[in-house]
Amino acid sequence: MAFRTLVAGLLLAVSAFAQMRVFPKPSYFRETFKRPIQKVELQAPVRLSDFQVDAADANGKPLLDANGRPVKKVELSLKNYLALVMSNHTDVQVQLLTLETSQNSITSAKAIWDPKSVTVGFNPNWRTTSPWPNDPSGSVSKSQTWPISLSFNQQLPTGQSINVSGSGSKSSSWGDYPSFGTSMSFGVTQPLMKGRASYVVRYSLMSAQNSYKVTEFNLKDRIITTISSAESLYWAAINARETLRVREKALATANANWDYVQRQFNLGAVSYLDTYSPQQNVASAKVSLSQAQFNLRDAYDRLRRQIGADLDPAFRNMEISLTESVEVTPTEIITPDREQTVQKALATLPSLMSTRQTLEFQDVTIAQRRDAMLPQFDLNLNYRGGGNGGYFADRFGTSVYPGGLGDALGQMFGWGSPSYTAGLTLTLPIRNRQTSMDLANALITKKTQMLNLRSAEQNARQSVGLALSSFENAKASLELQKTALDFAQKDYDGKKLQYELGSINLNFLVQQEQSLAQAELSYVQAQVNVKTAYLNLLQTTGELLDARGIVIR
Repeated sequence: MAFRTLVAGLLLAVSAFAQMRVFPKPSYFRETFKRPIQKVELQAPVRLSDFQVDAADANGKPLLDANGRPVKKVELSLKNYLALVMSNHTDVQVQLLTLETSQNSITSAKAIWDPKSVTVGFNPNWRTTSPWPNDPSGSVSKSQTWPISLSFNQQLPTGQSINVSGSGSKSSSWGDYPSFGTSMSFGVTQPLMKGRASYVVRYSLMSAQNSYKVTEFNLKDRIITTISSAESLYWAAINARETLRVREKALATANANWDYVQRQFNLGAVSYLDTYSPQQNVASAKVSLSQAQFNLRDAYDRLRRQIGADLDPAFRNMEISLTESVEVTPTEIITPDREQTVQKALATLPSLMSTRQTLEFQDVTIAQRRDAMLPQFDLNLNYRGGGNGGYFADRFGTSVYPGGLGDALGQMFGWGSPSYTAGLTLTLPIRNRQTSMDLANALITKKTQMLNLRSAEQNARQSVGLALSSFENAKASLELQKTALDFAQKDYDGKKLQYELGSINLNFLVQQEQSLAQAELSYVQAQVNVKTAYLNLLQTTGELLDARGIVIR
């Protein structure tokens, strides 16, 4: 009997408190009754000061402000720039929150196995007064009842559902001895057909876990897009910077030509009509320079938005210096094999991995829909016991034996007056069109997802081909622009020699200087185009984060 009592106690303890990690602790009441914190504080931009250096002029002399303090600037390589983007970009922070939401969905999916509640009832009947039957004197009887009830139920992760209930009472009438009564029941329901498989019981949890994996892939895909856009802005700023340098050189050349023409005009060597063309060249060079300055300011403002510098007044207007070179590296020159690149993209693209993950889980959904069509066949096991206590008289009414609550509890836990029941319950569905259509729709969904995966793979193959073609075209254009720059330089050297020998006038030399400046600008743009084409190739194949050393945590 002691062994049975121990087993029953262990079963009750495990069923009631196995997952109640908070309830027995004082923190239960703090977490249950605490008011939610509605105030949200956003994090200020970080790590900007790590890349702050002293500014200097073209000769390397430190620049000072009006108060004599060193002027600061933010110096960024591509790696440091992308690190600031990951730390401070608002869109990145928003995207990372989606992963936390999916994680919370996994926790909430486990709620089906949480103990729903423990119901405790105490409804005392403090005093009941009623007249004695057939008593002409009008005597009354008075009694008190103190009933207590307890119930608990829970579904286990293995599919069983348990319920535990108990009750106790104390009753007494004036003039009589009090009596005590206790009872306890314990029941287990085990599905034998429908809902028996573990994947059916865990379907909501598995669905949440699958959604979490899909969210991870989608997050990586969005981060790749964000990083690609941010890096494109970095190279656009470098292009704007190099364009400004060329425009400044062109303006200096135009001013030098105008100064020379002015000296010739003062000496009477040329007429006033010959001064219009040099003045027009200076005006056009100033317009181009102004446009280049505006484009550079706009490009730097876009970079400040990417790294969060626009949120900090100390860095909002601070100069930005980009240290990355436009020279094409050996890695960017090599053209990868087309088929190997396609296969790599099919294996690593987050969008394709997300589609495959969804398709893989669809098999579990189909099995769950198939299980829902089965009959409900359950095994029910129940136990009930109780006990009584109080003052009892012998059968002759001559002796009274005292007793109390301890007798009632002792009988209950000692398996007094036990009642065991076992049964089977079979529920046969006559017709269930909803479940049948759910299964049919699940099969259609799987076929649709397979077609979507095929379409996505076709799009990926085509996108990789286009990215490779653009990359090859950019490299070919770079070689042609390099050749054009070499010829422009040679032509300028020849015109300069002719001018020094007096065979041509200065206008021809100025025109060739402008052509040389335009060739330099075209070459820089061709170099930037190779950079962006290689960036697009990395994005298309899903290798951008690995190539830039970015890890999502």
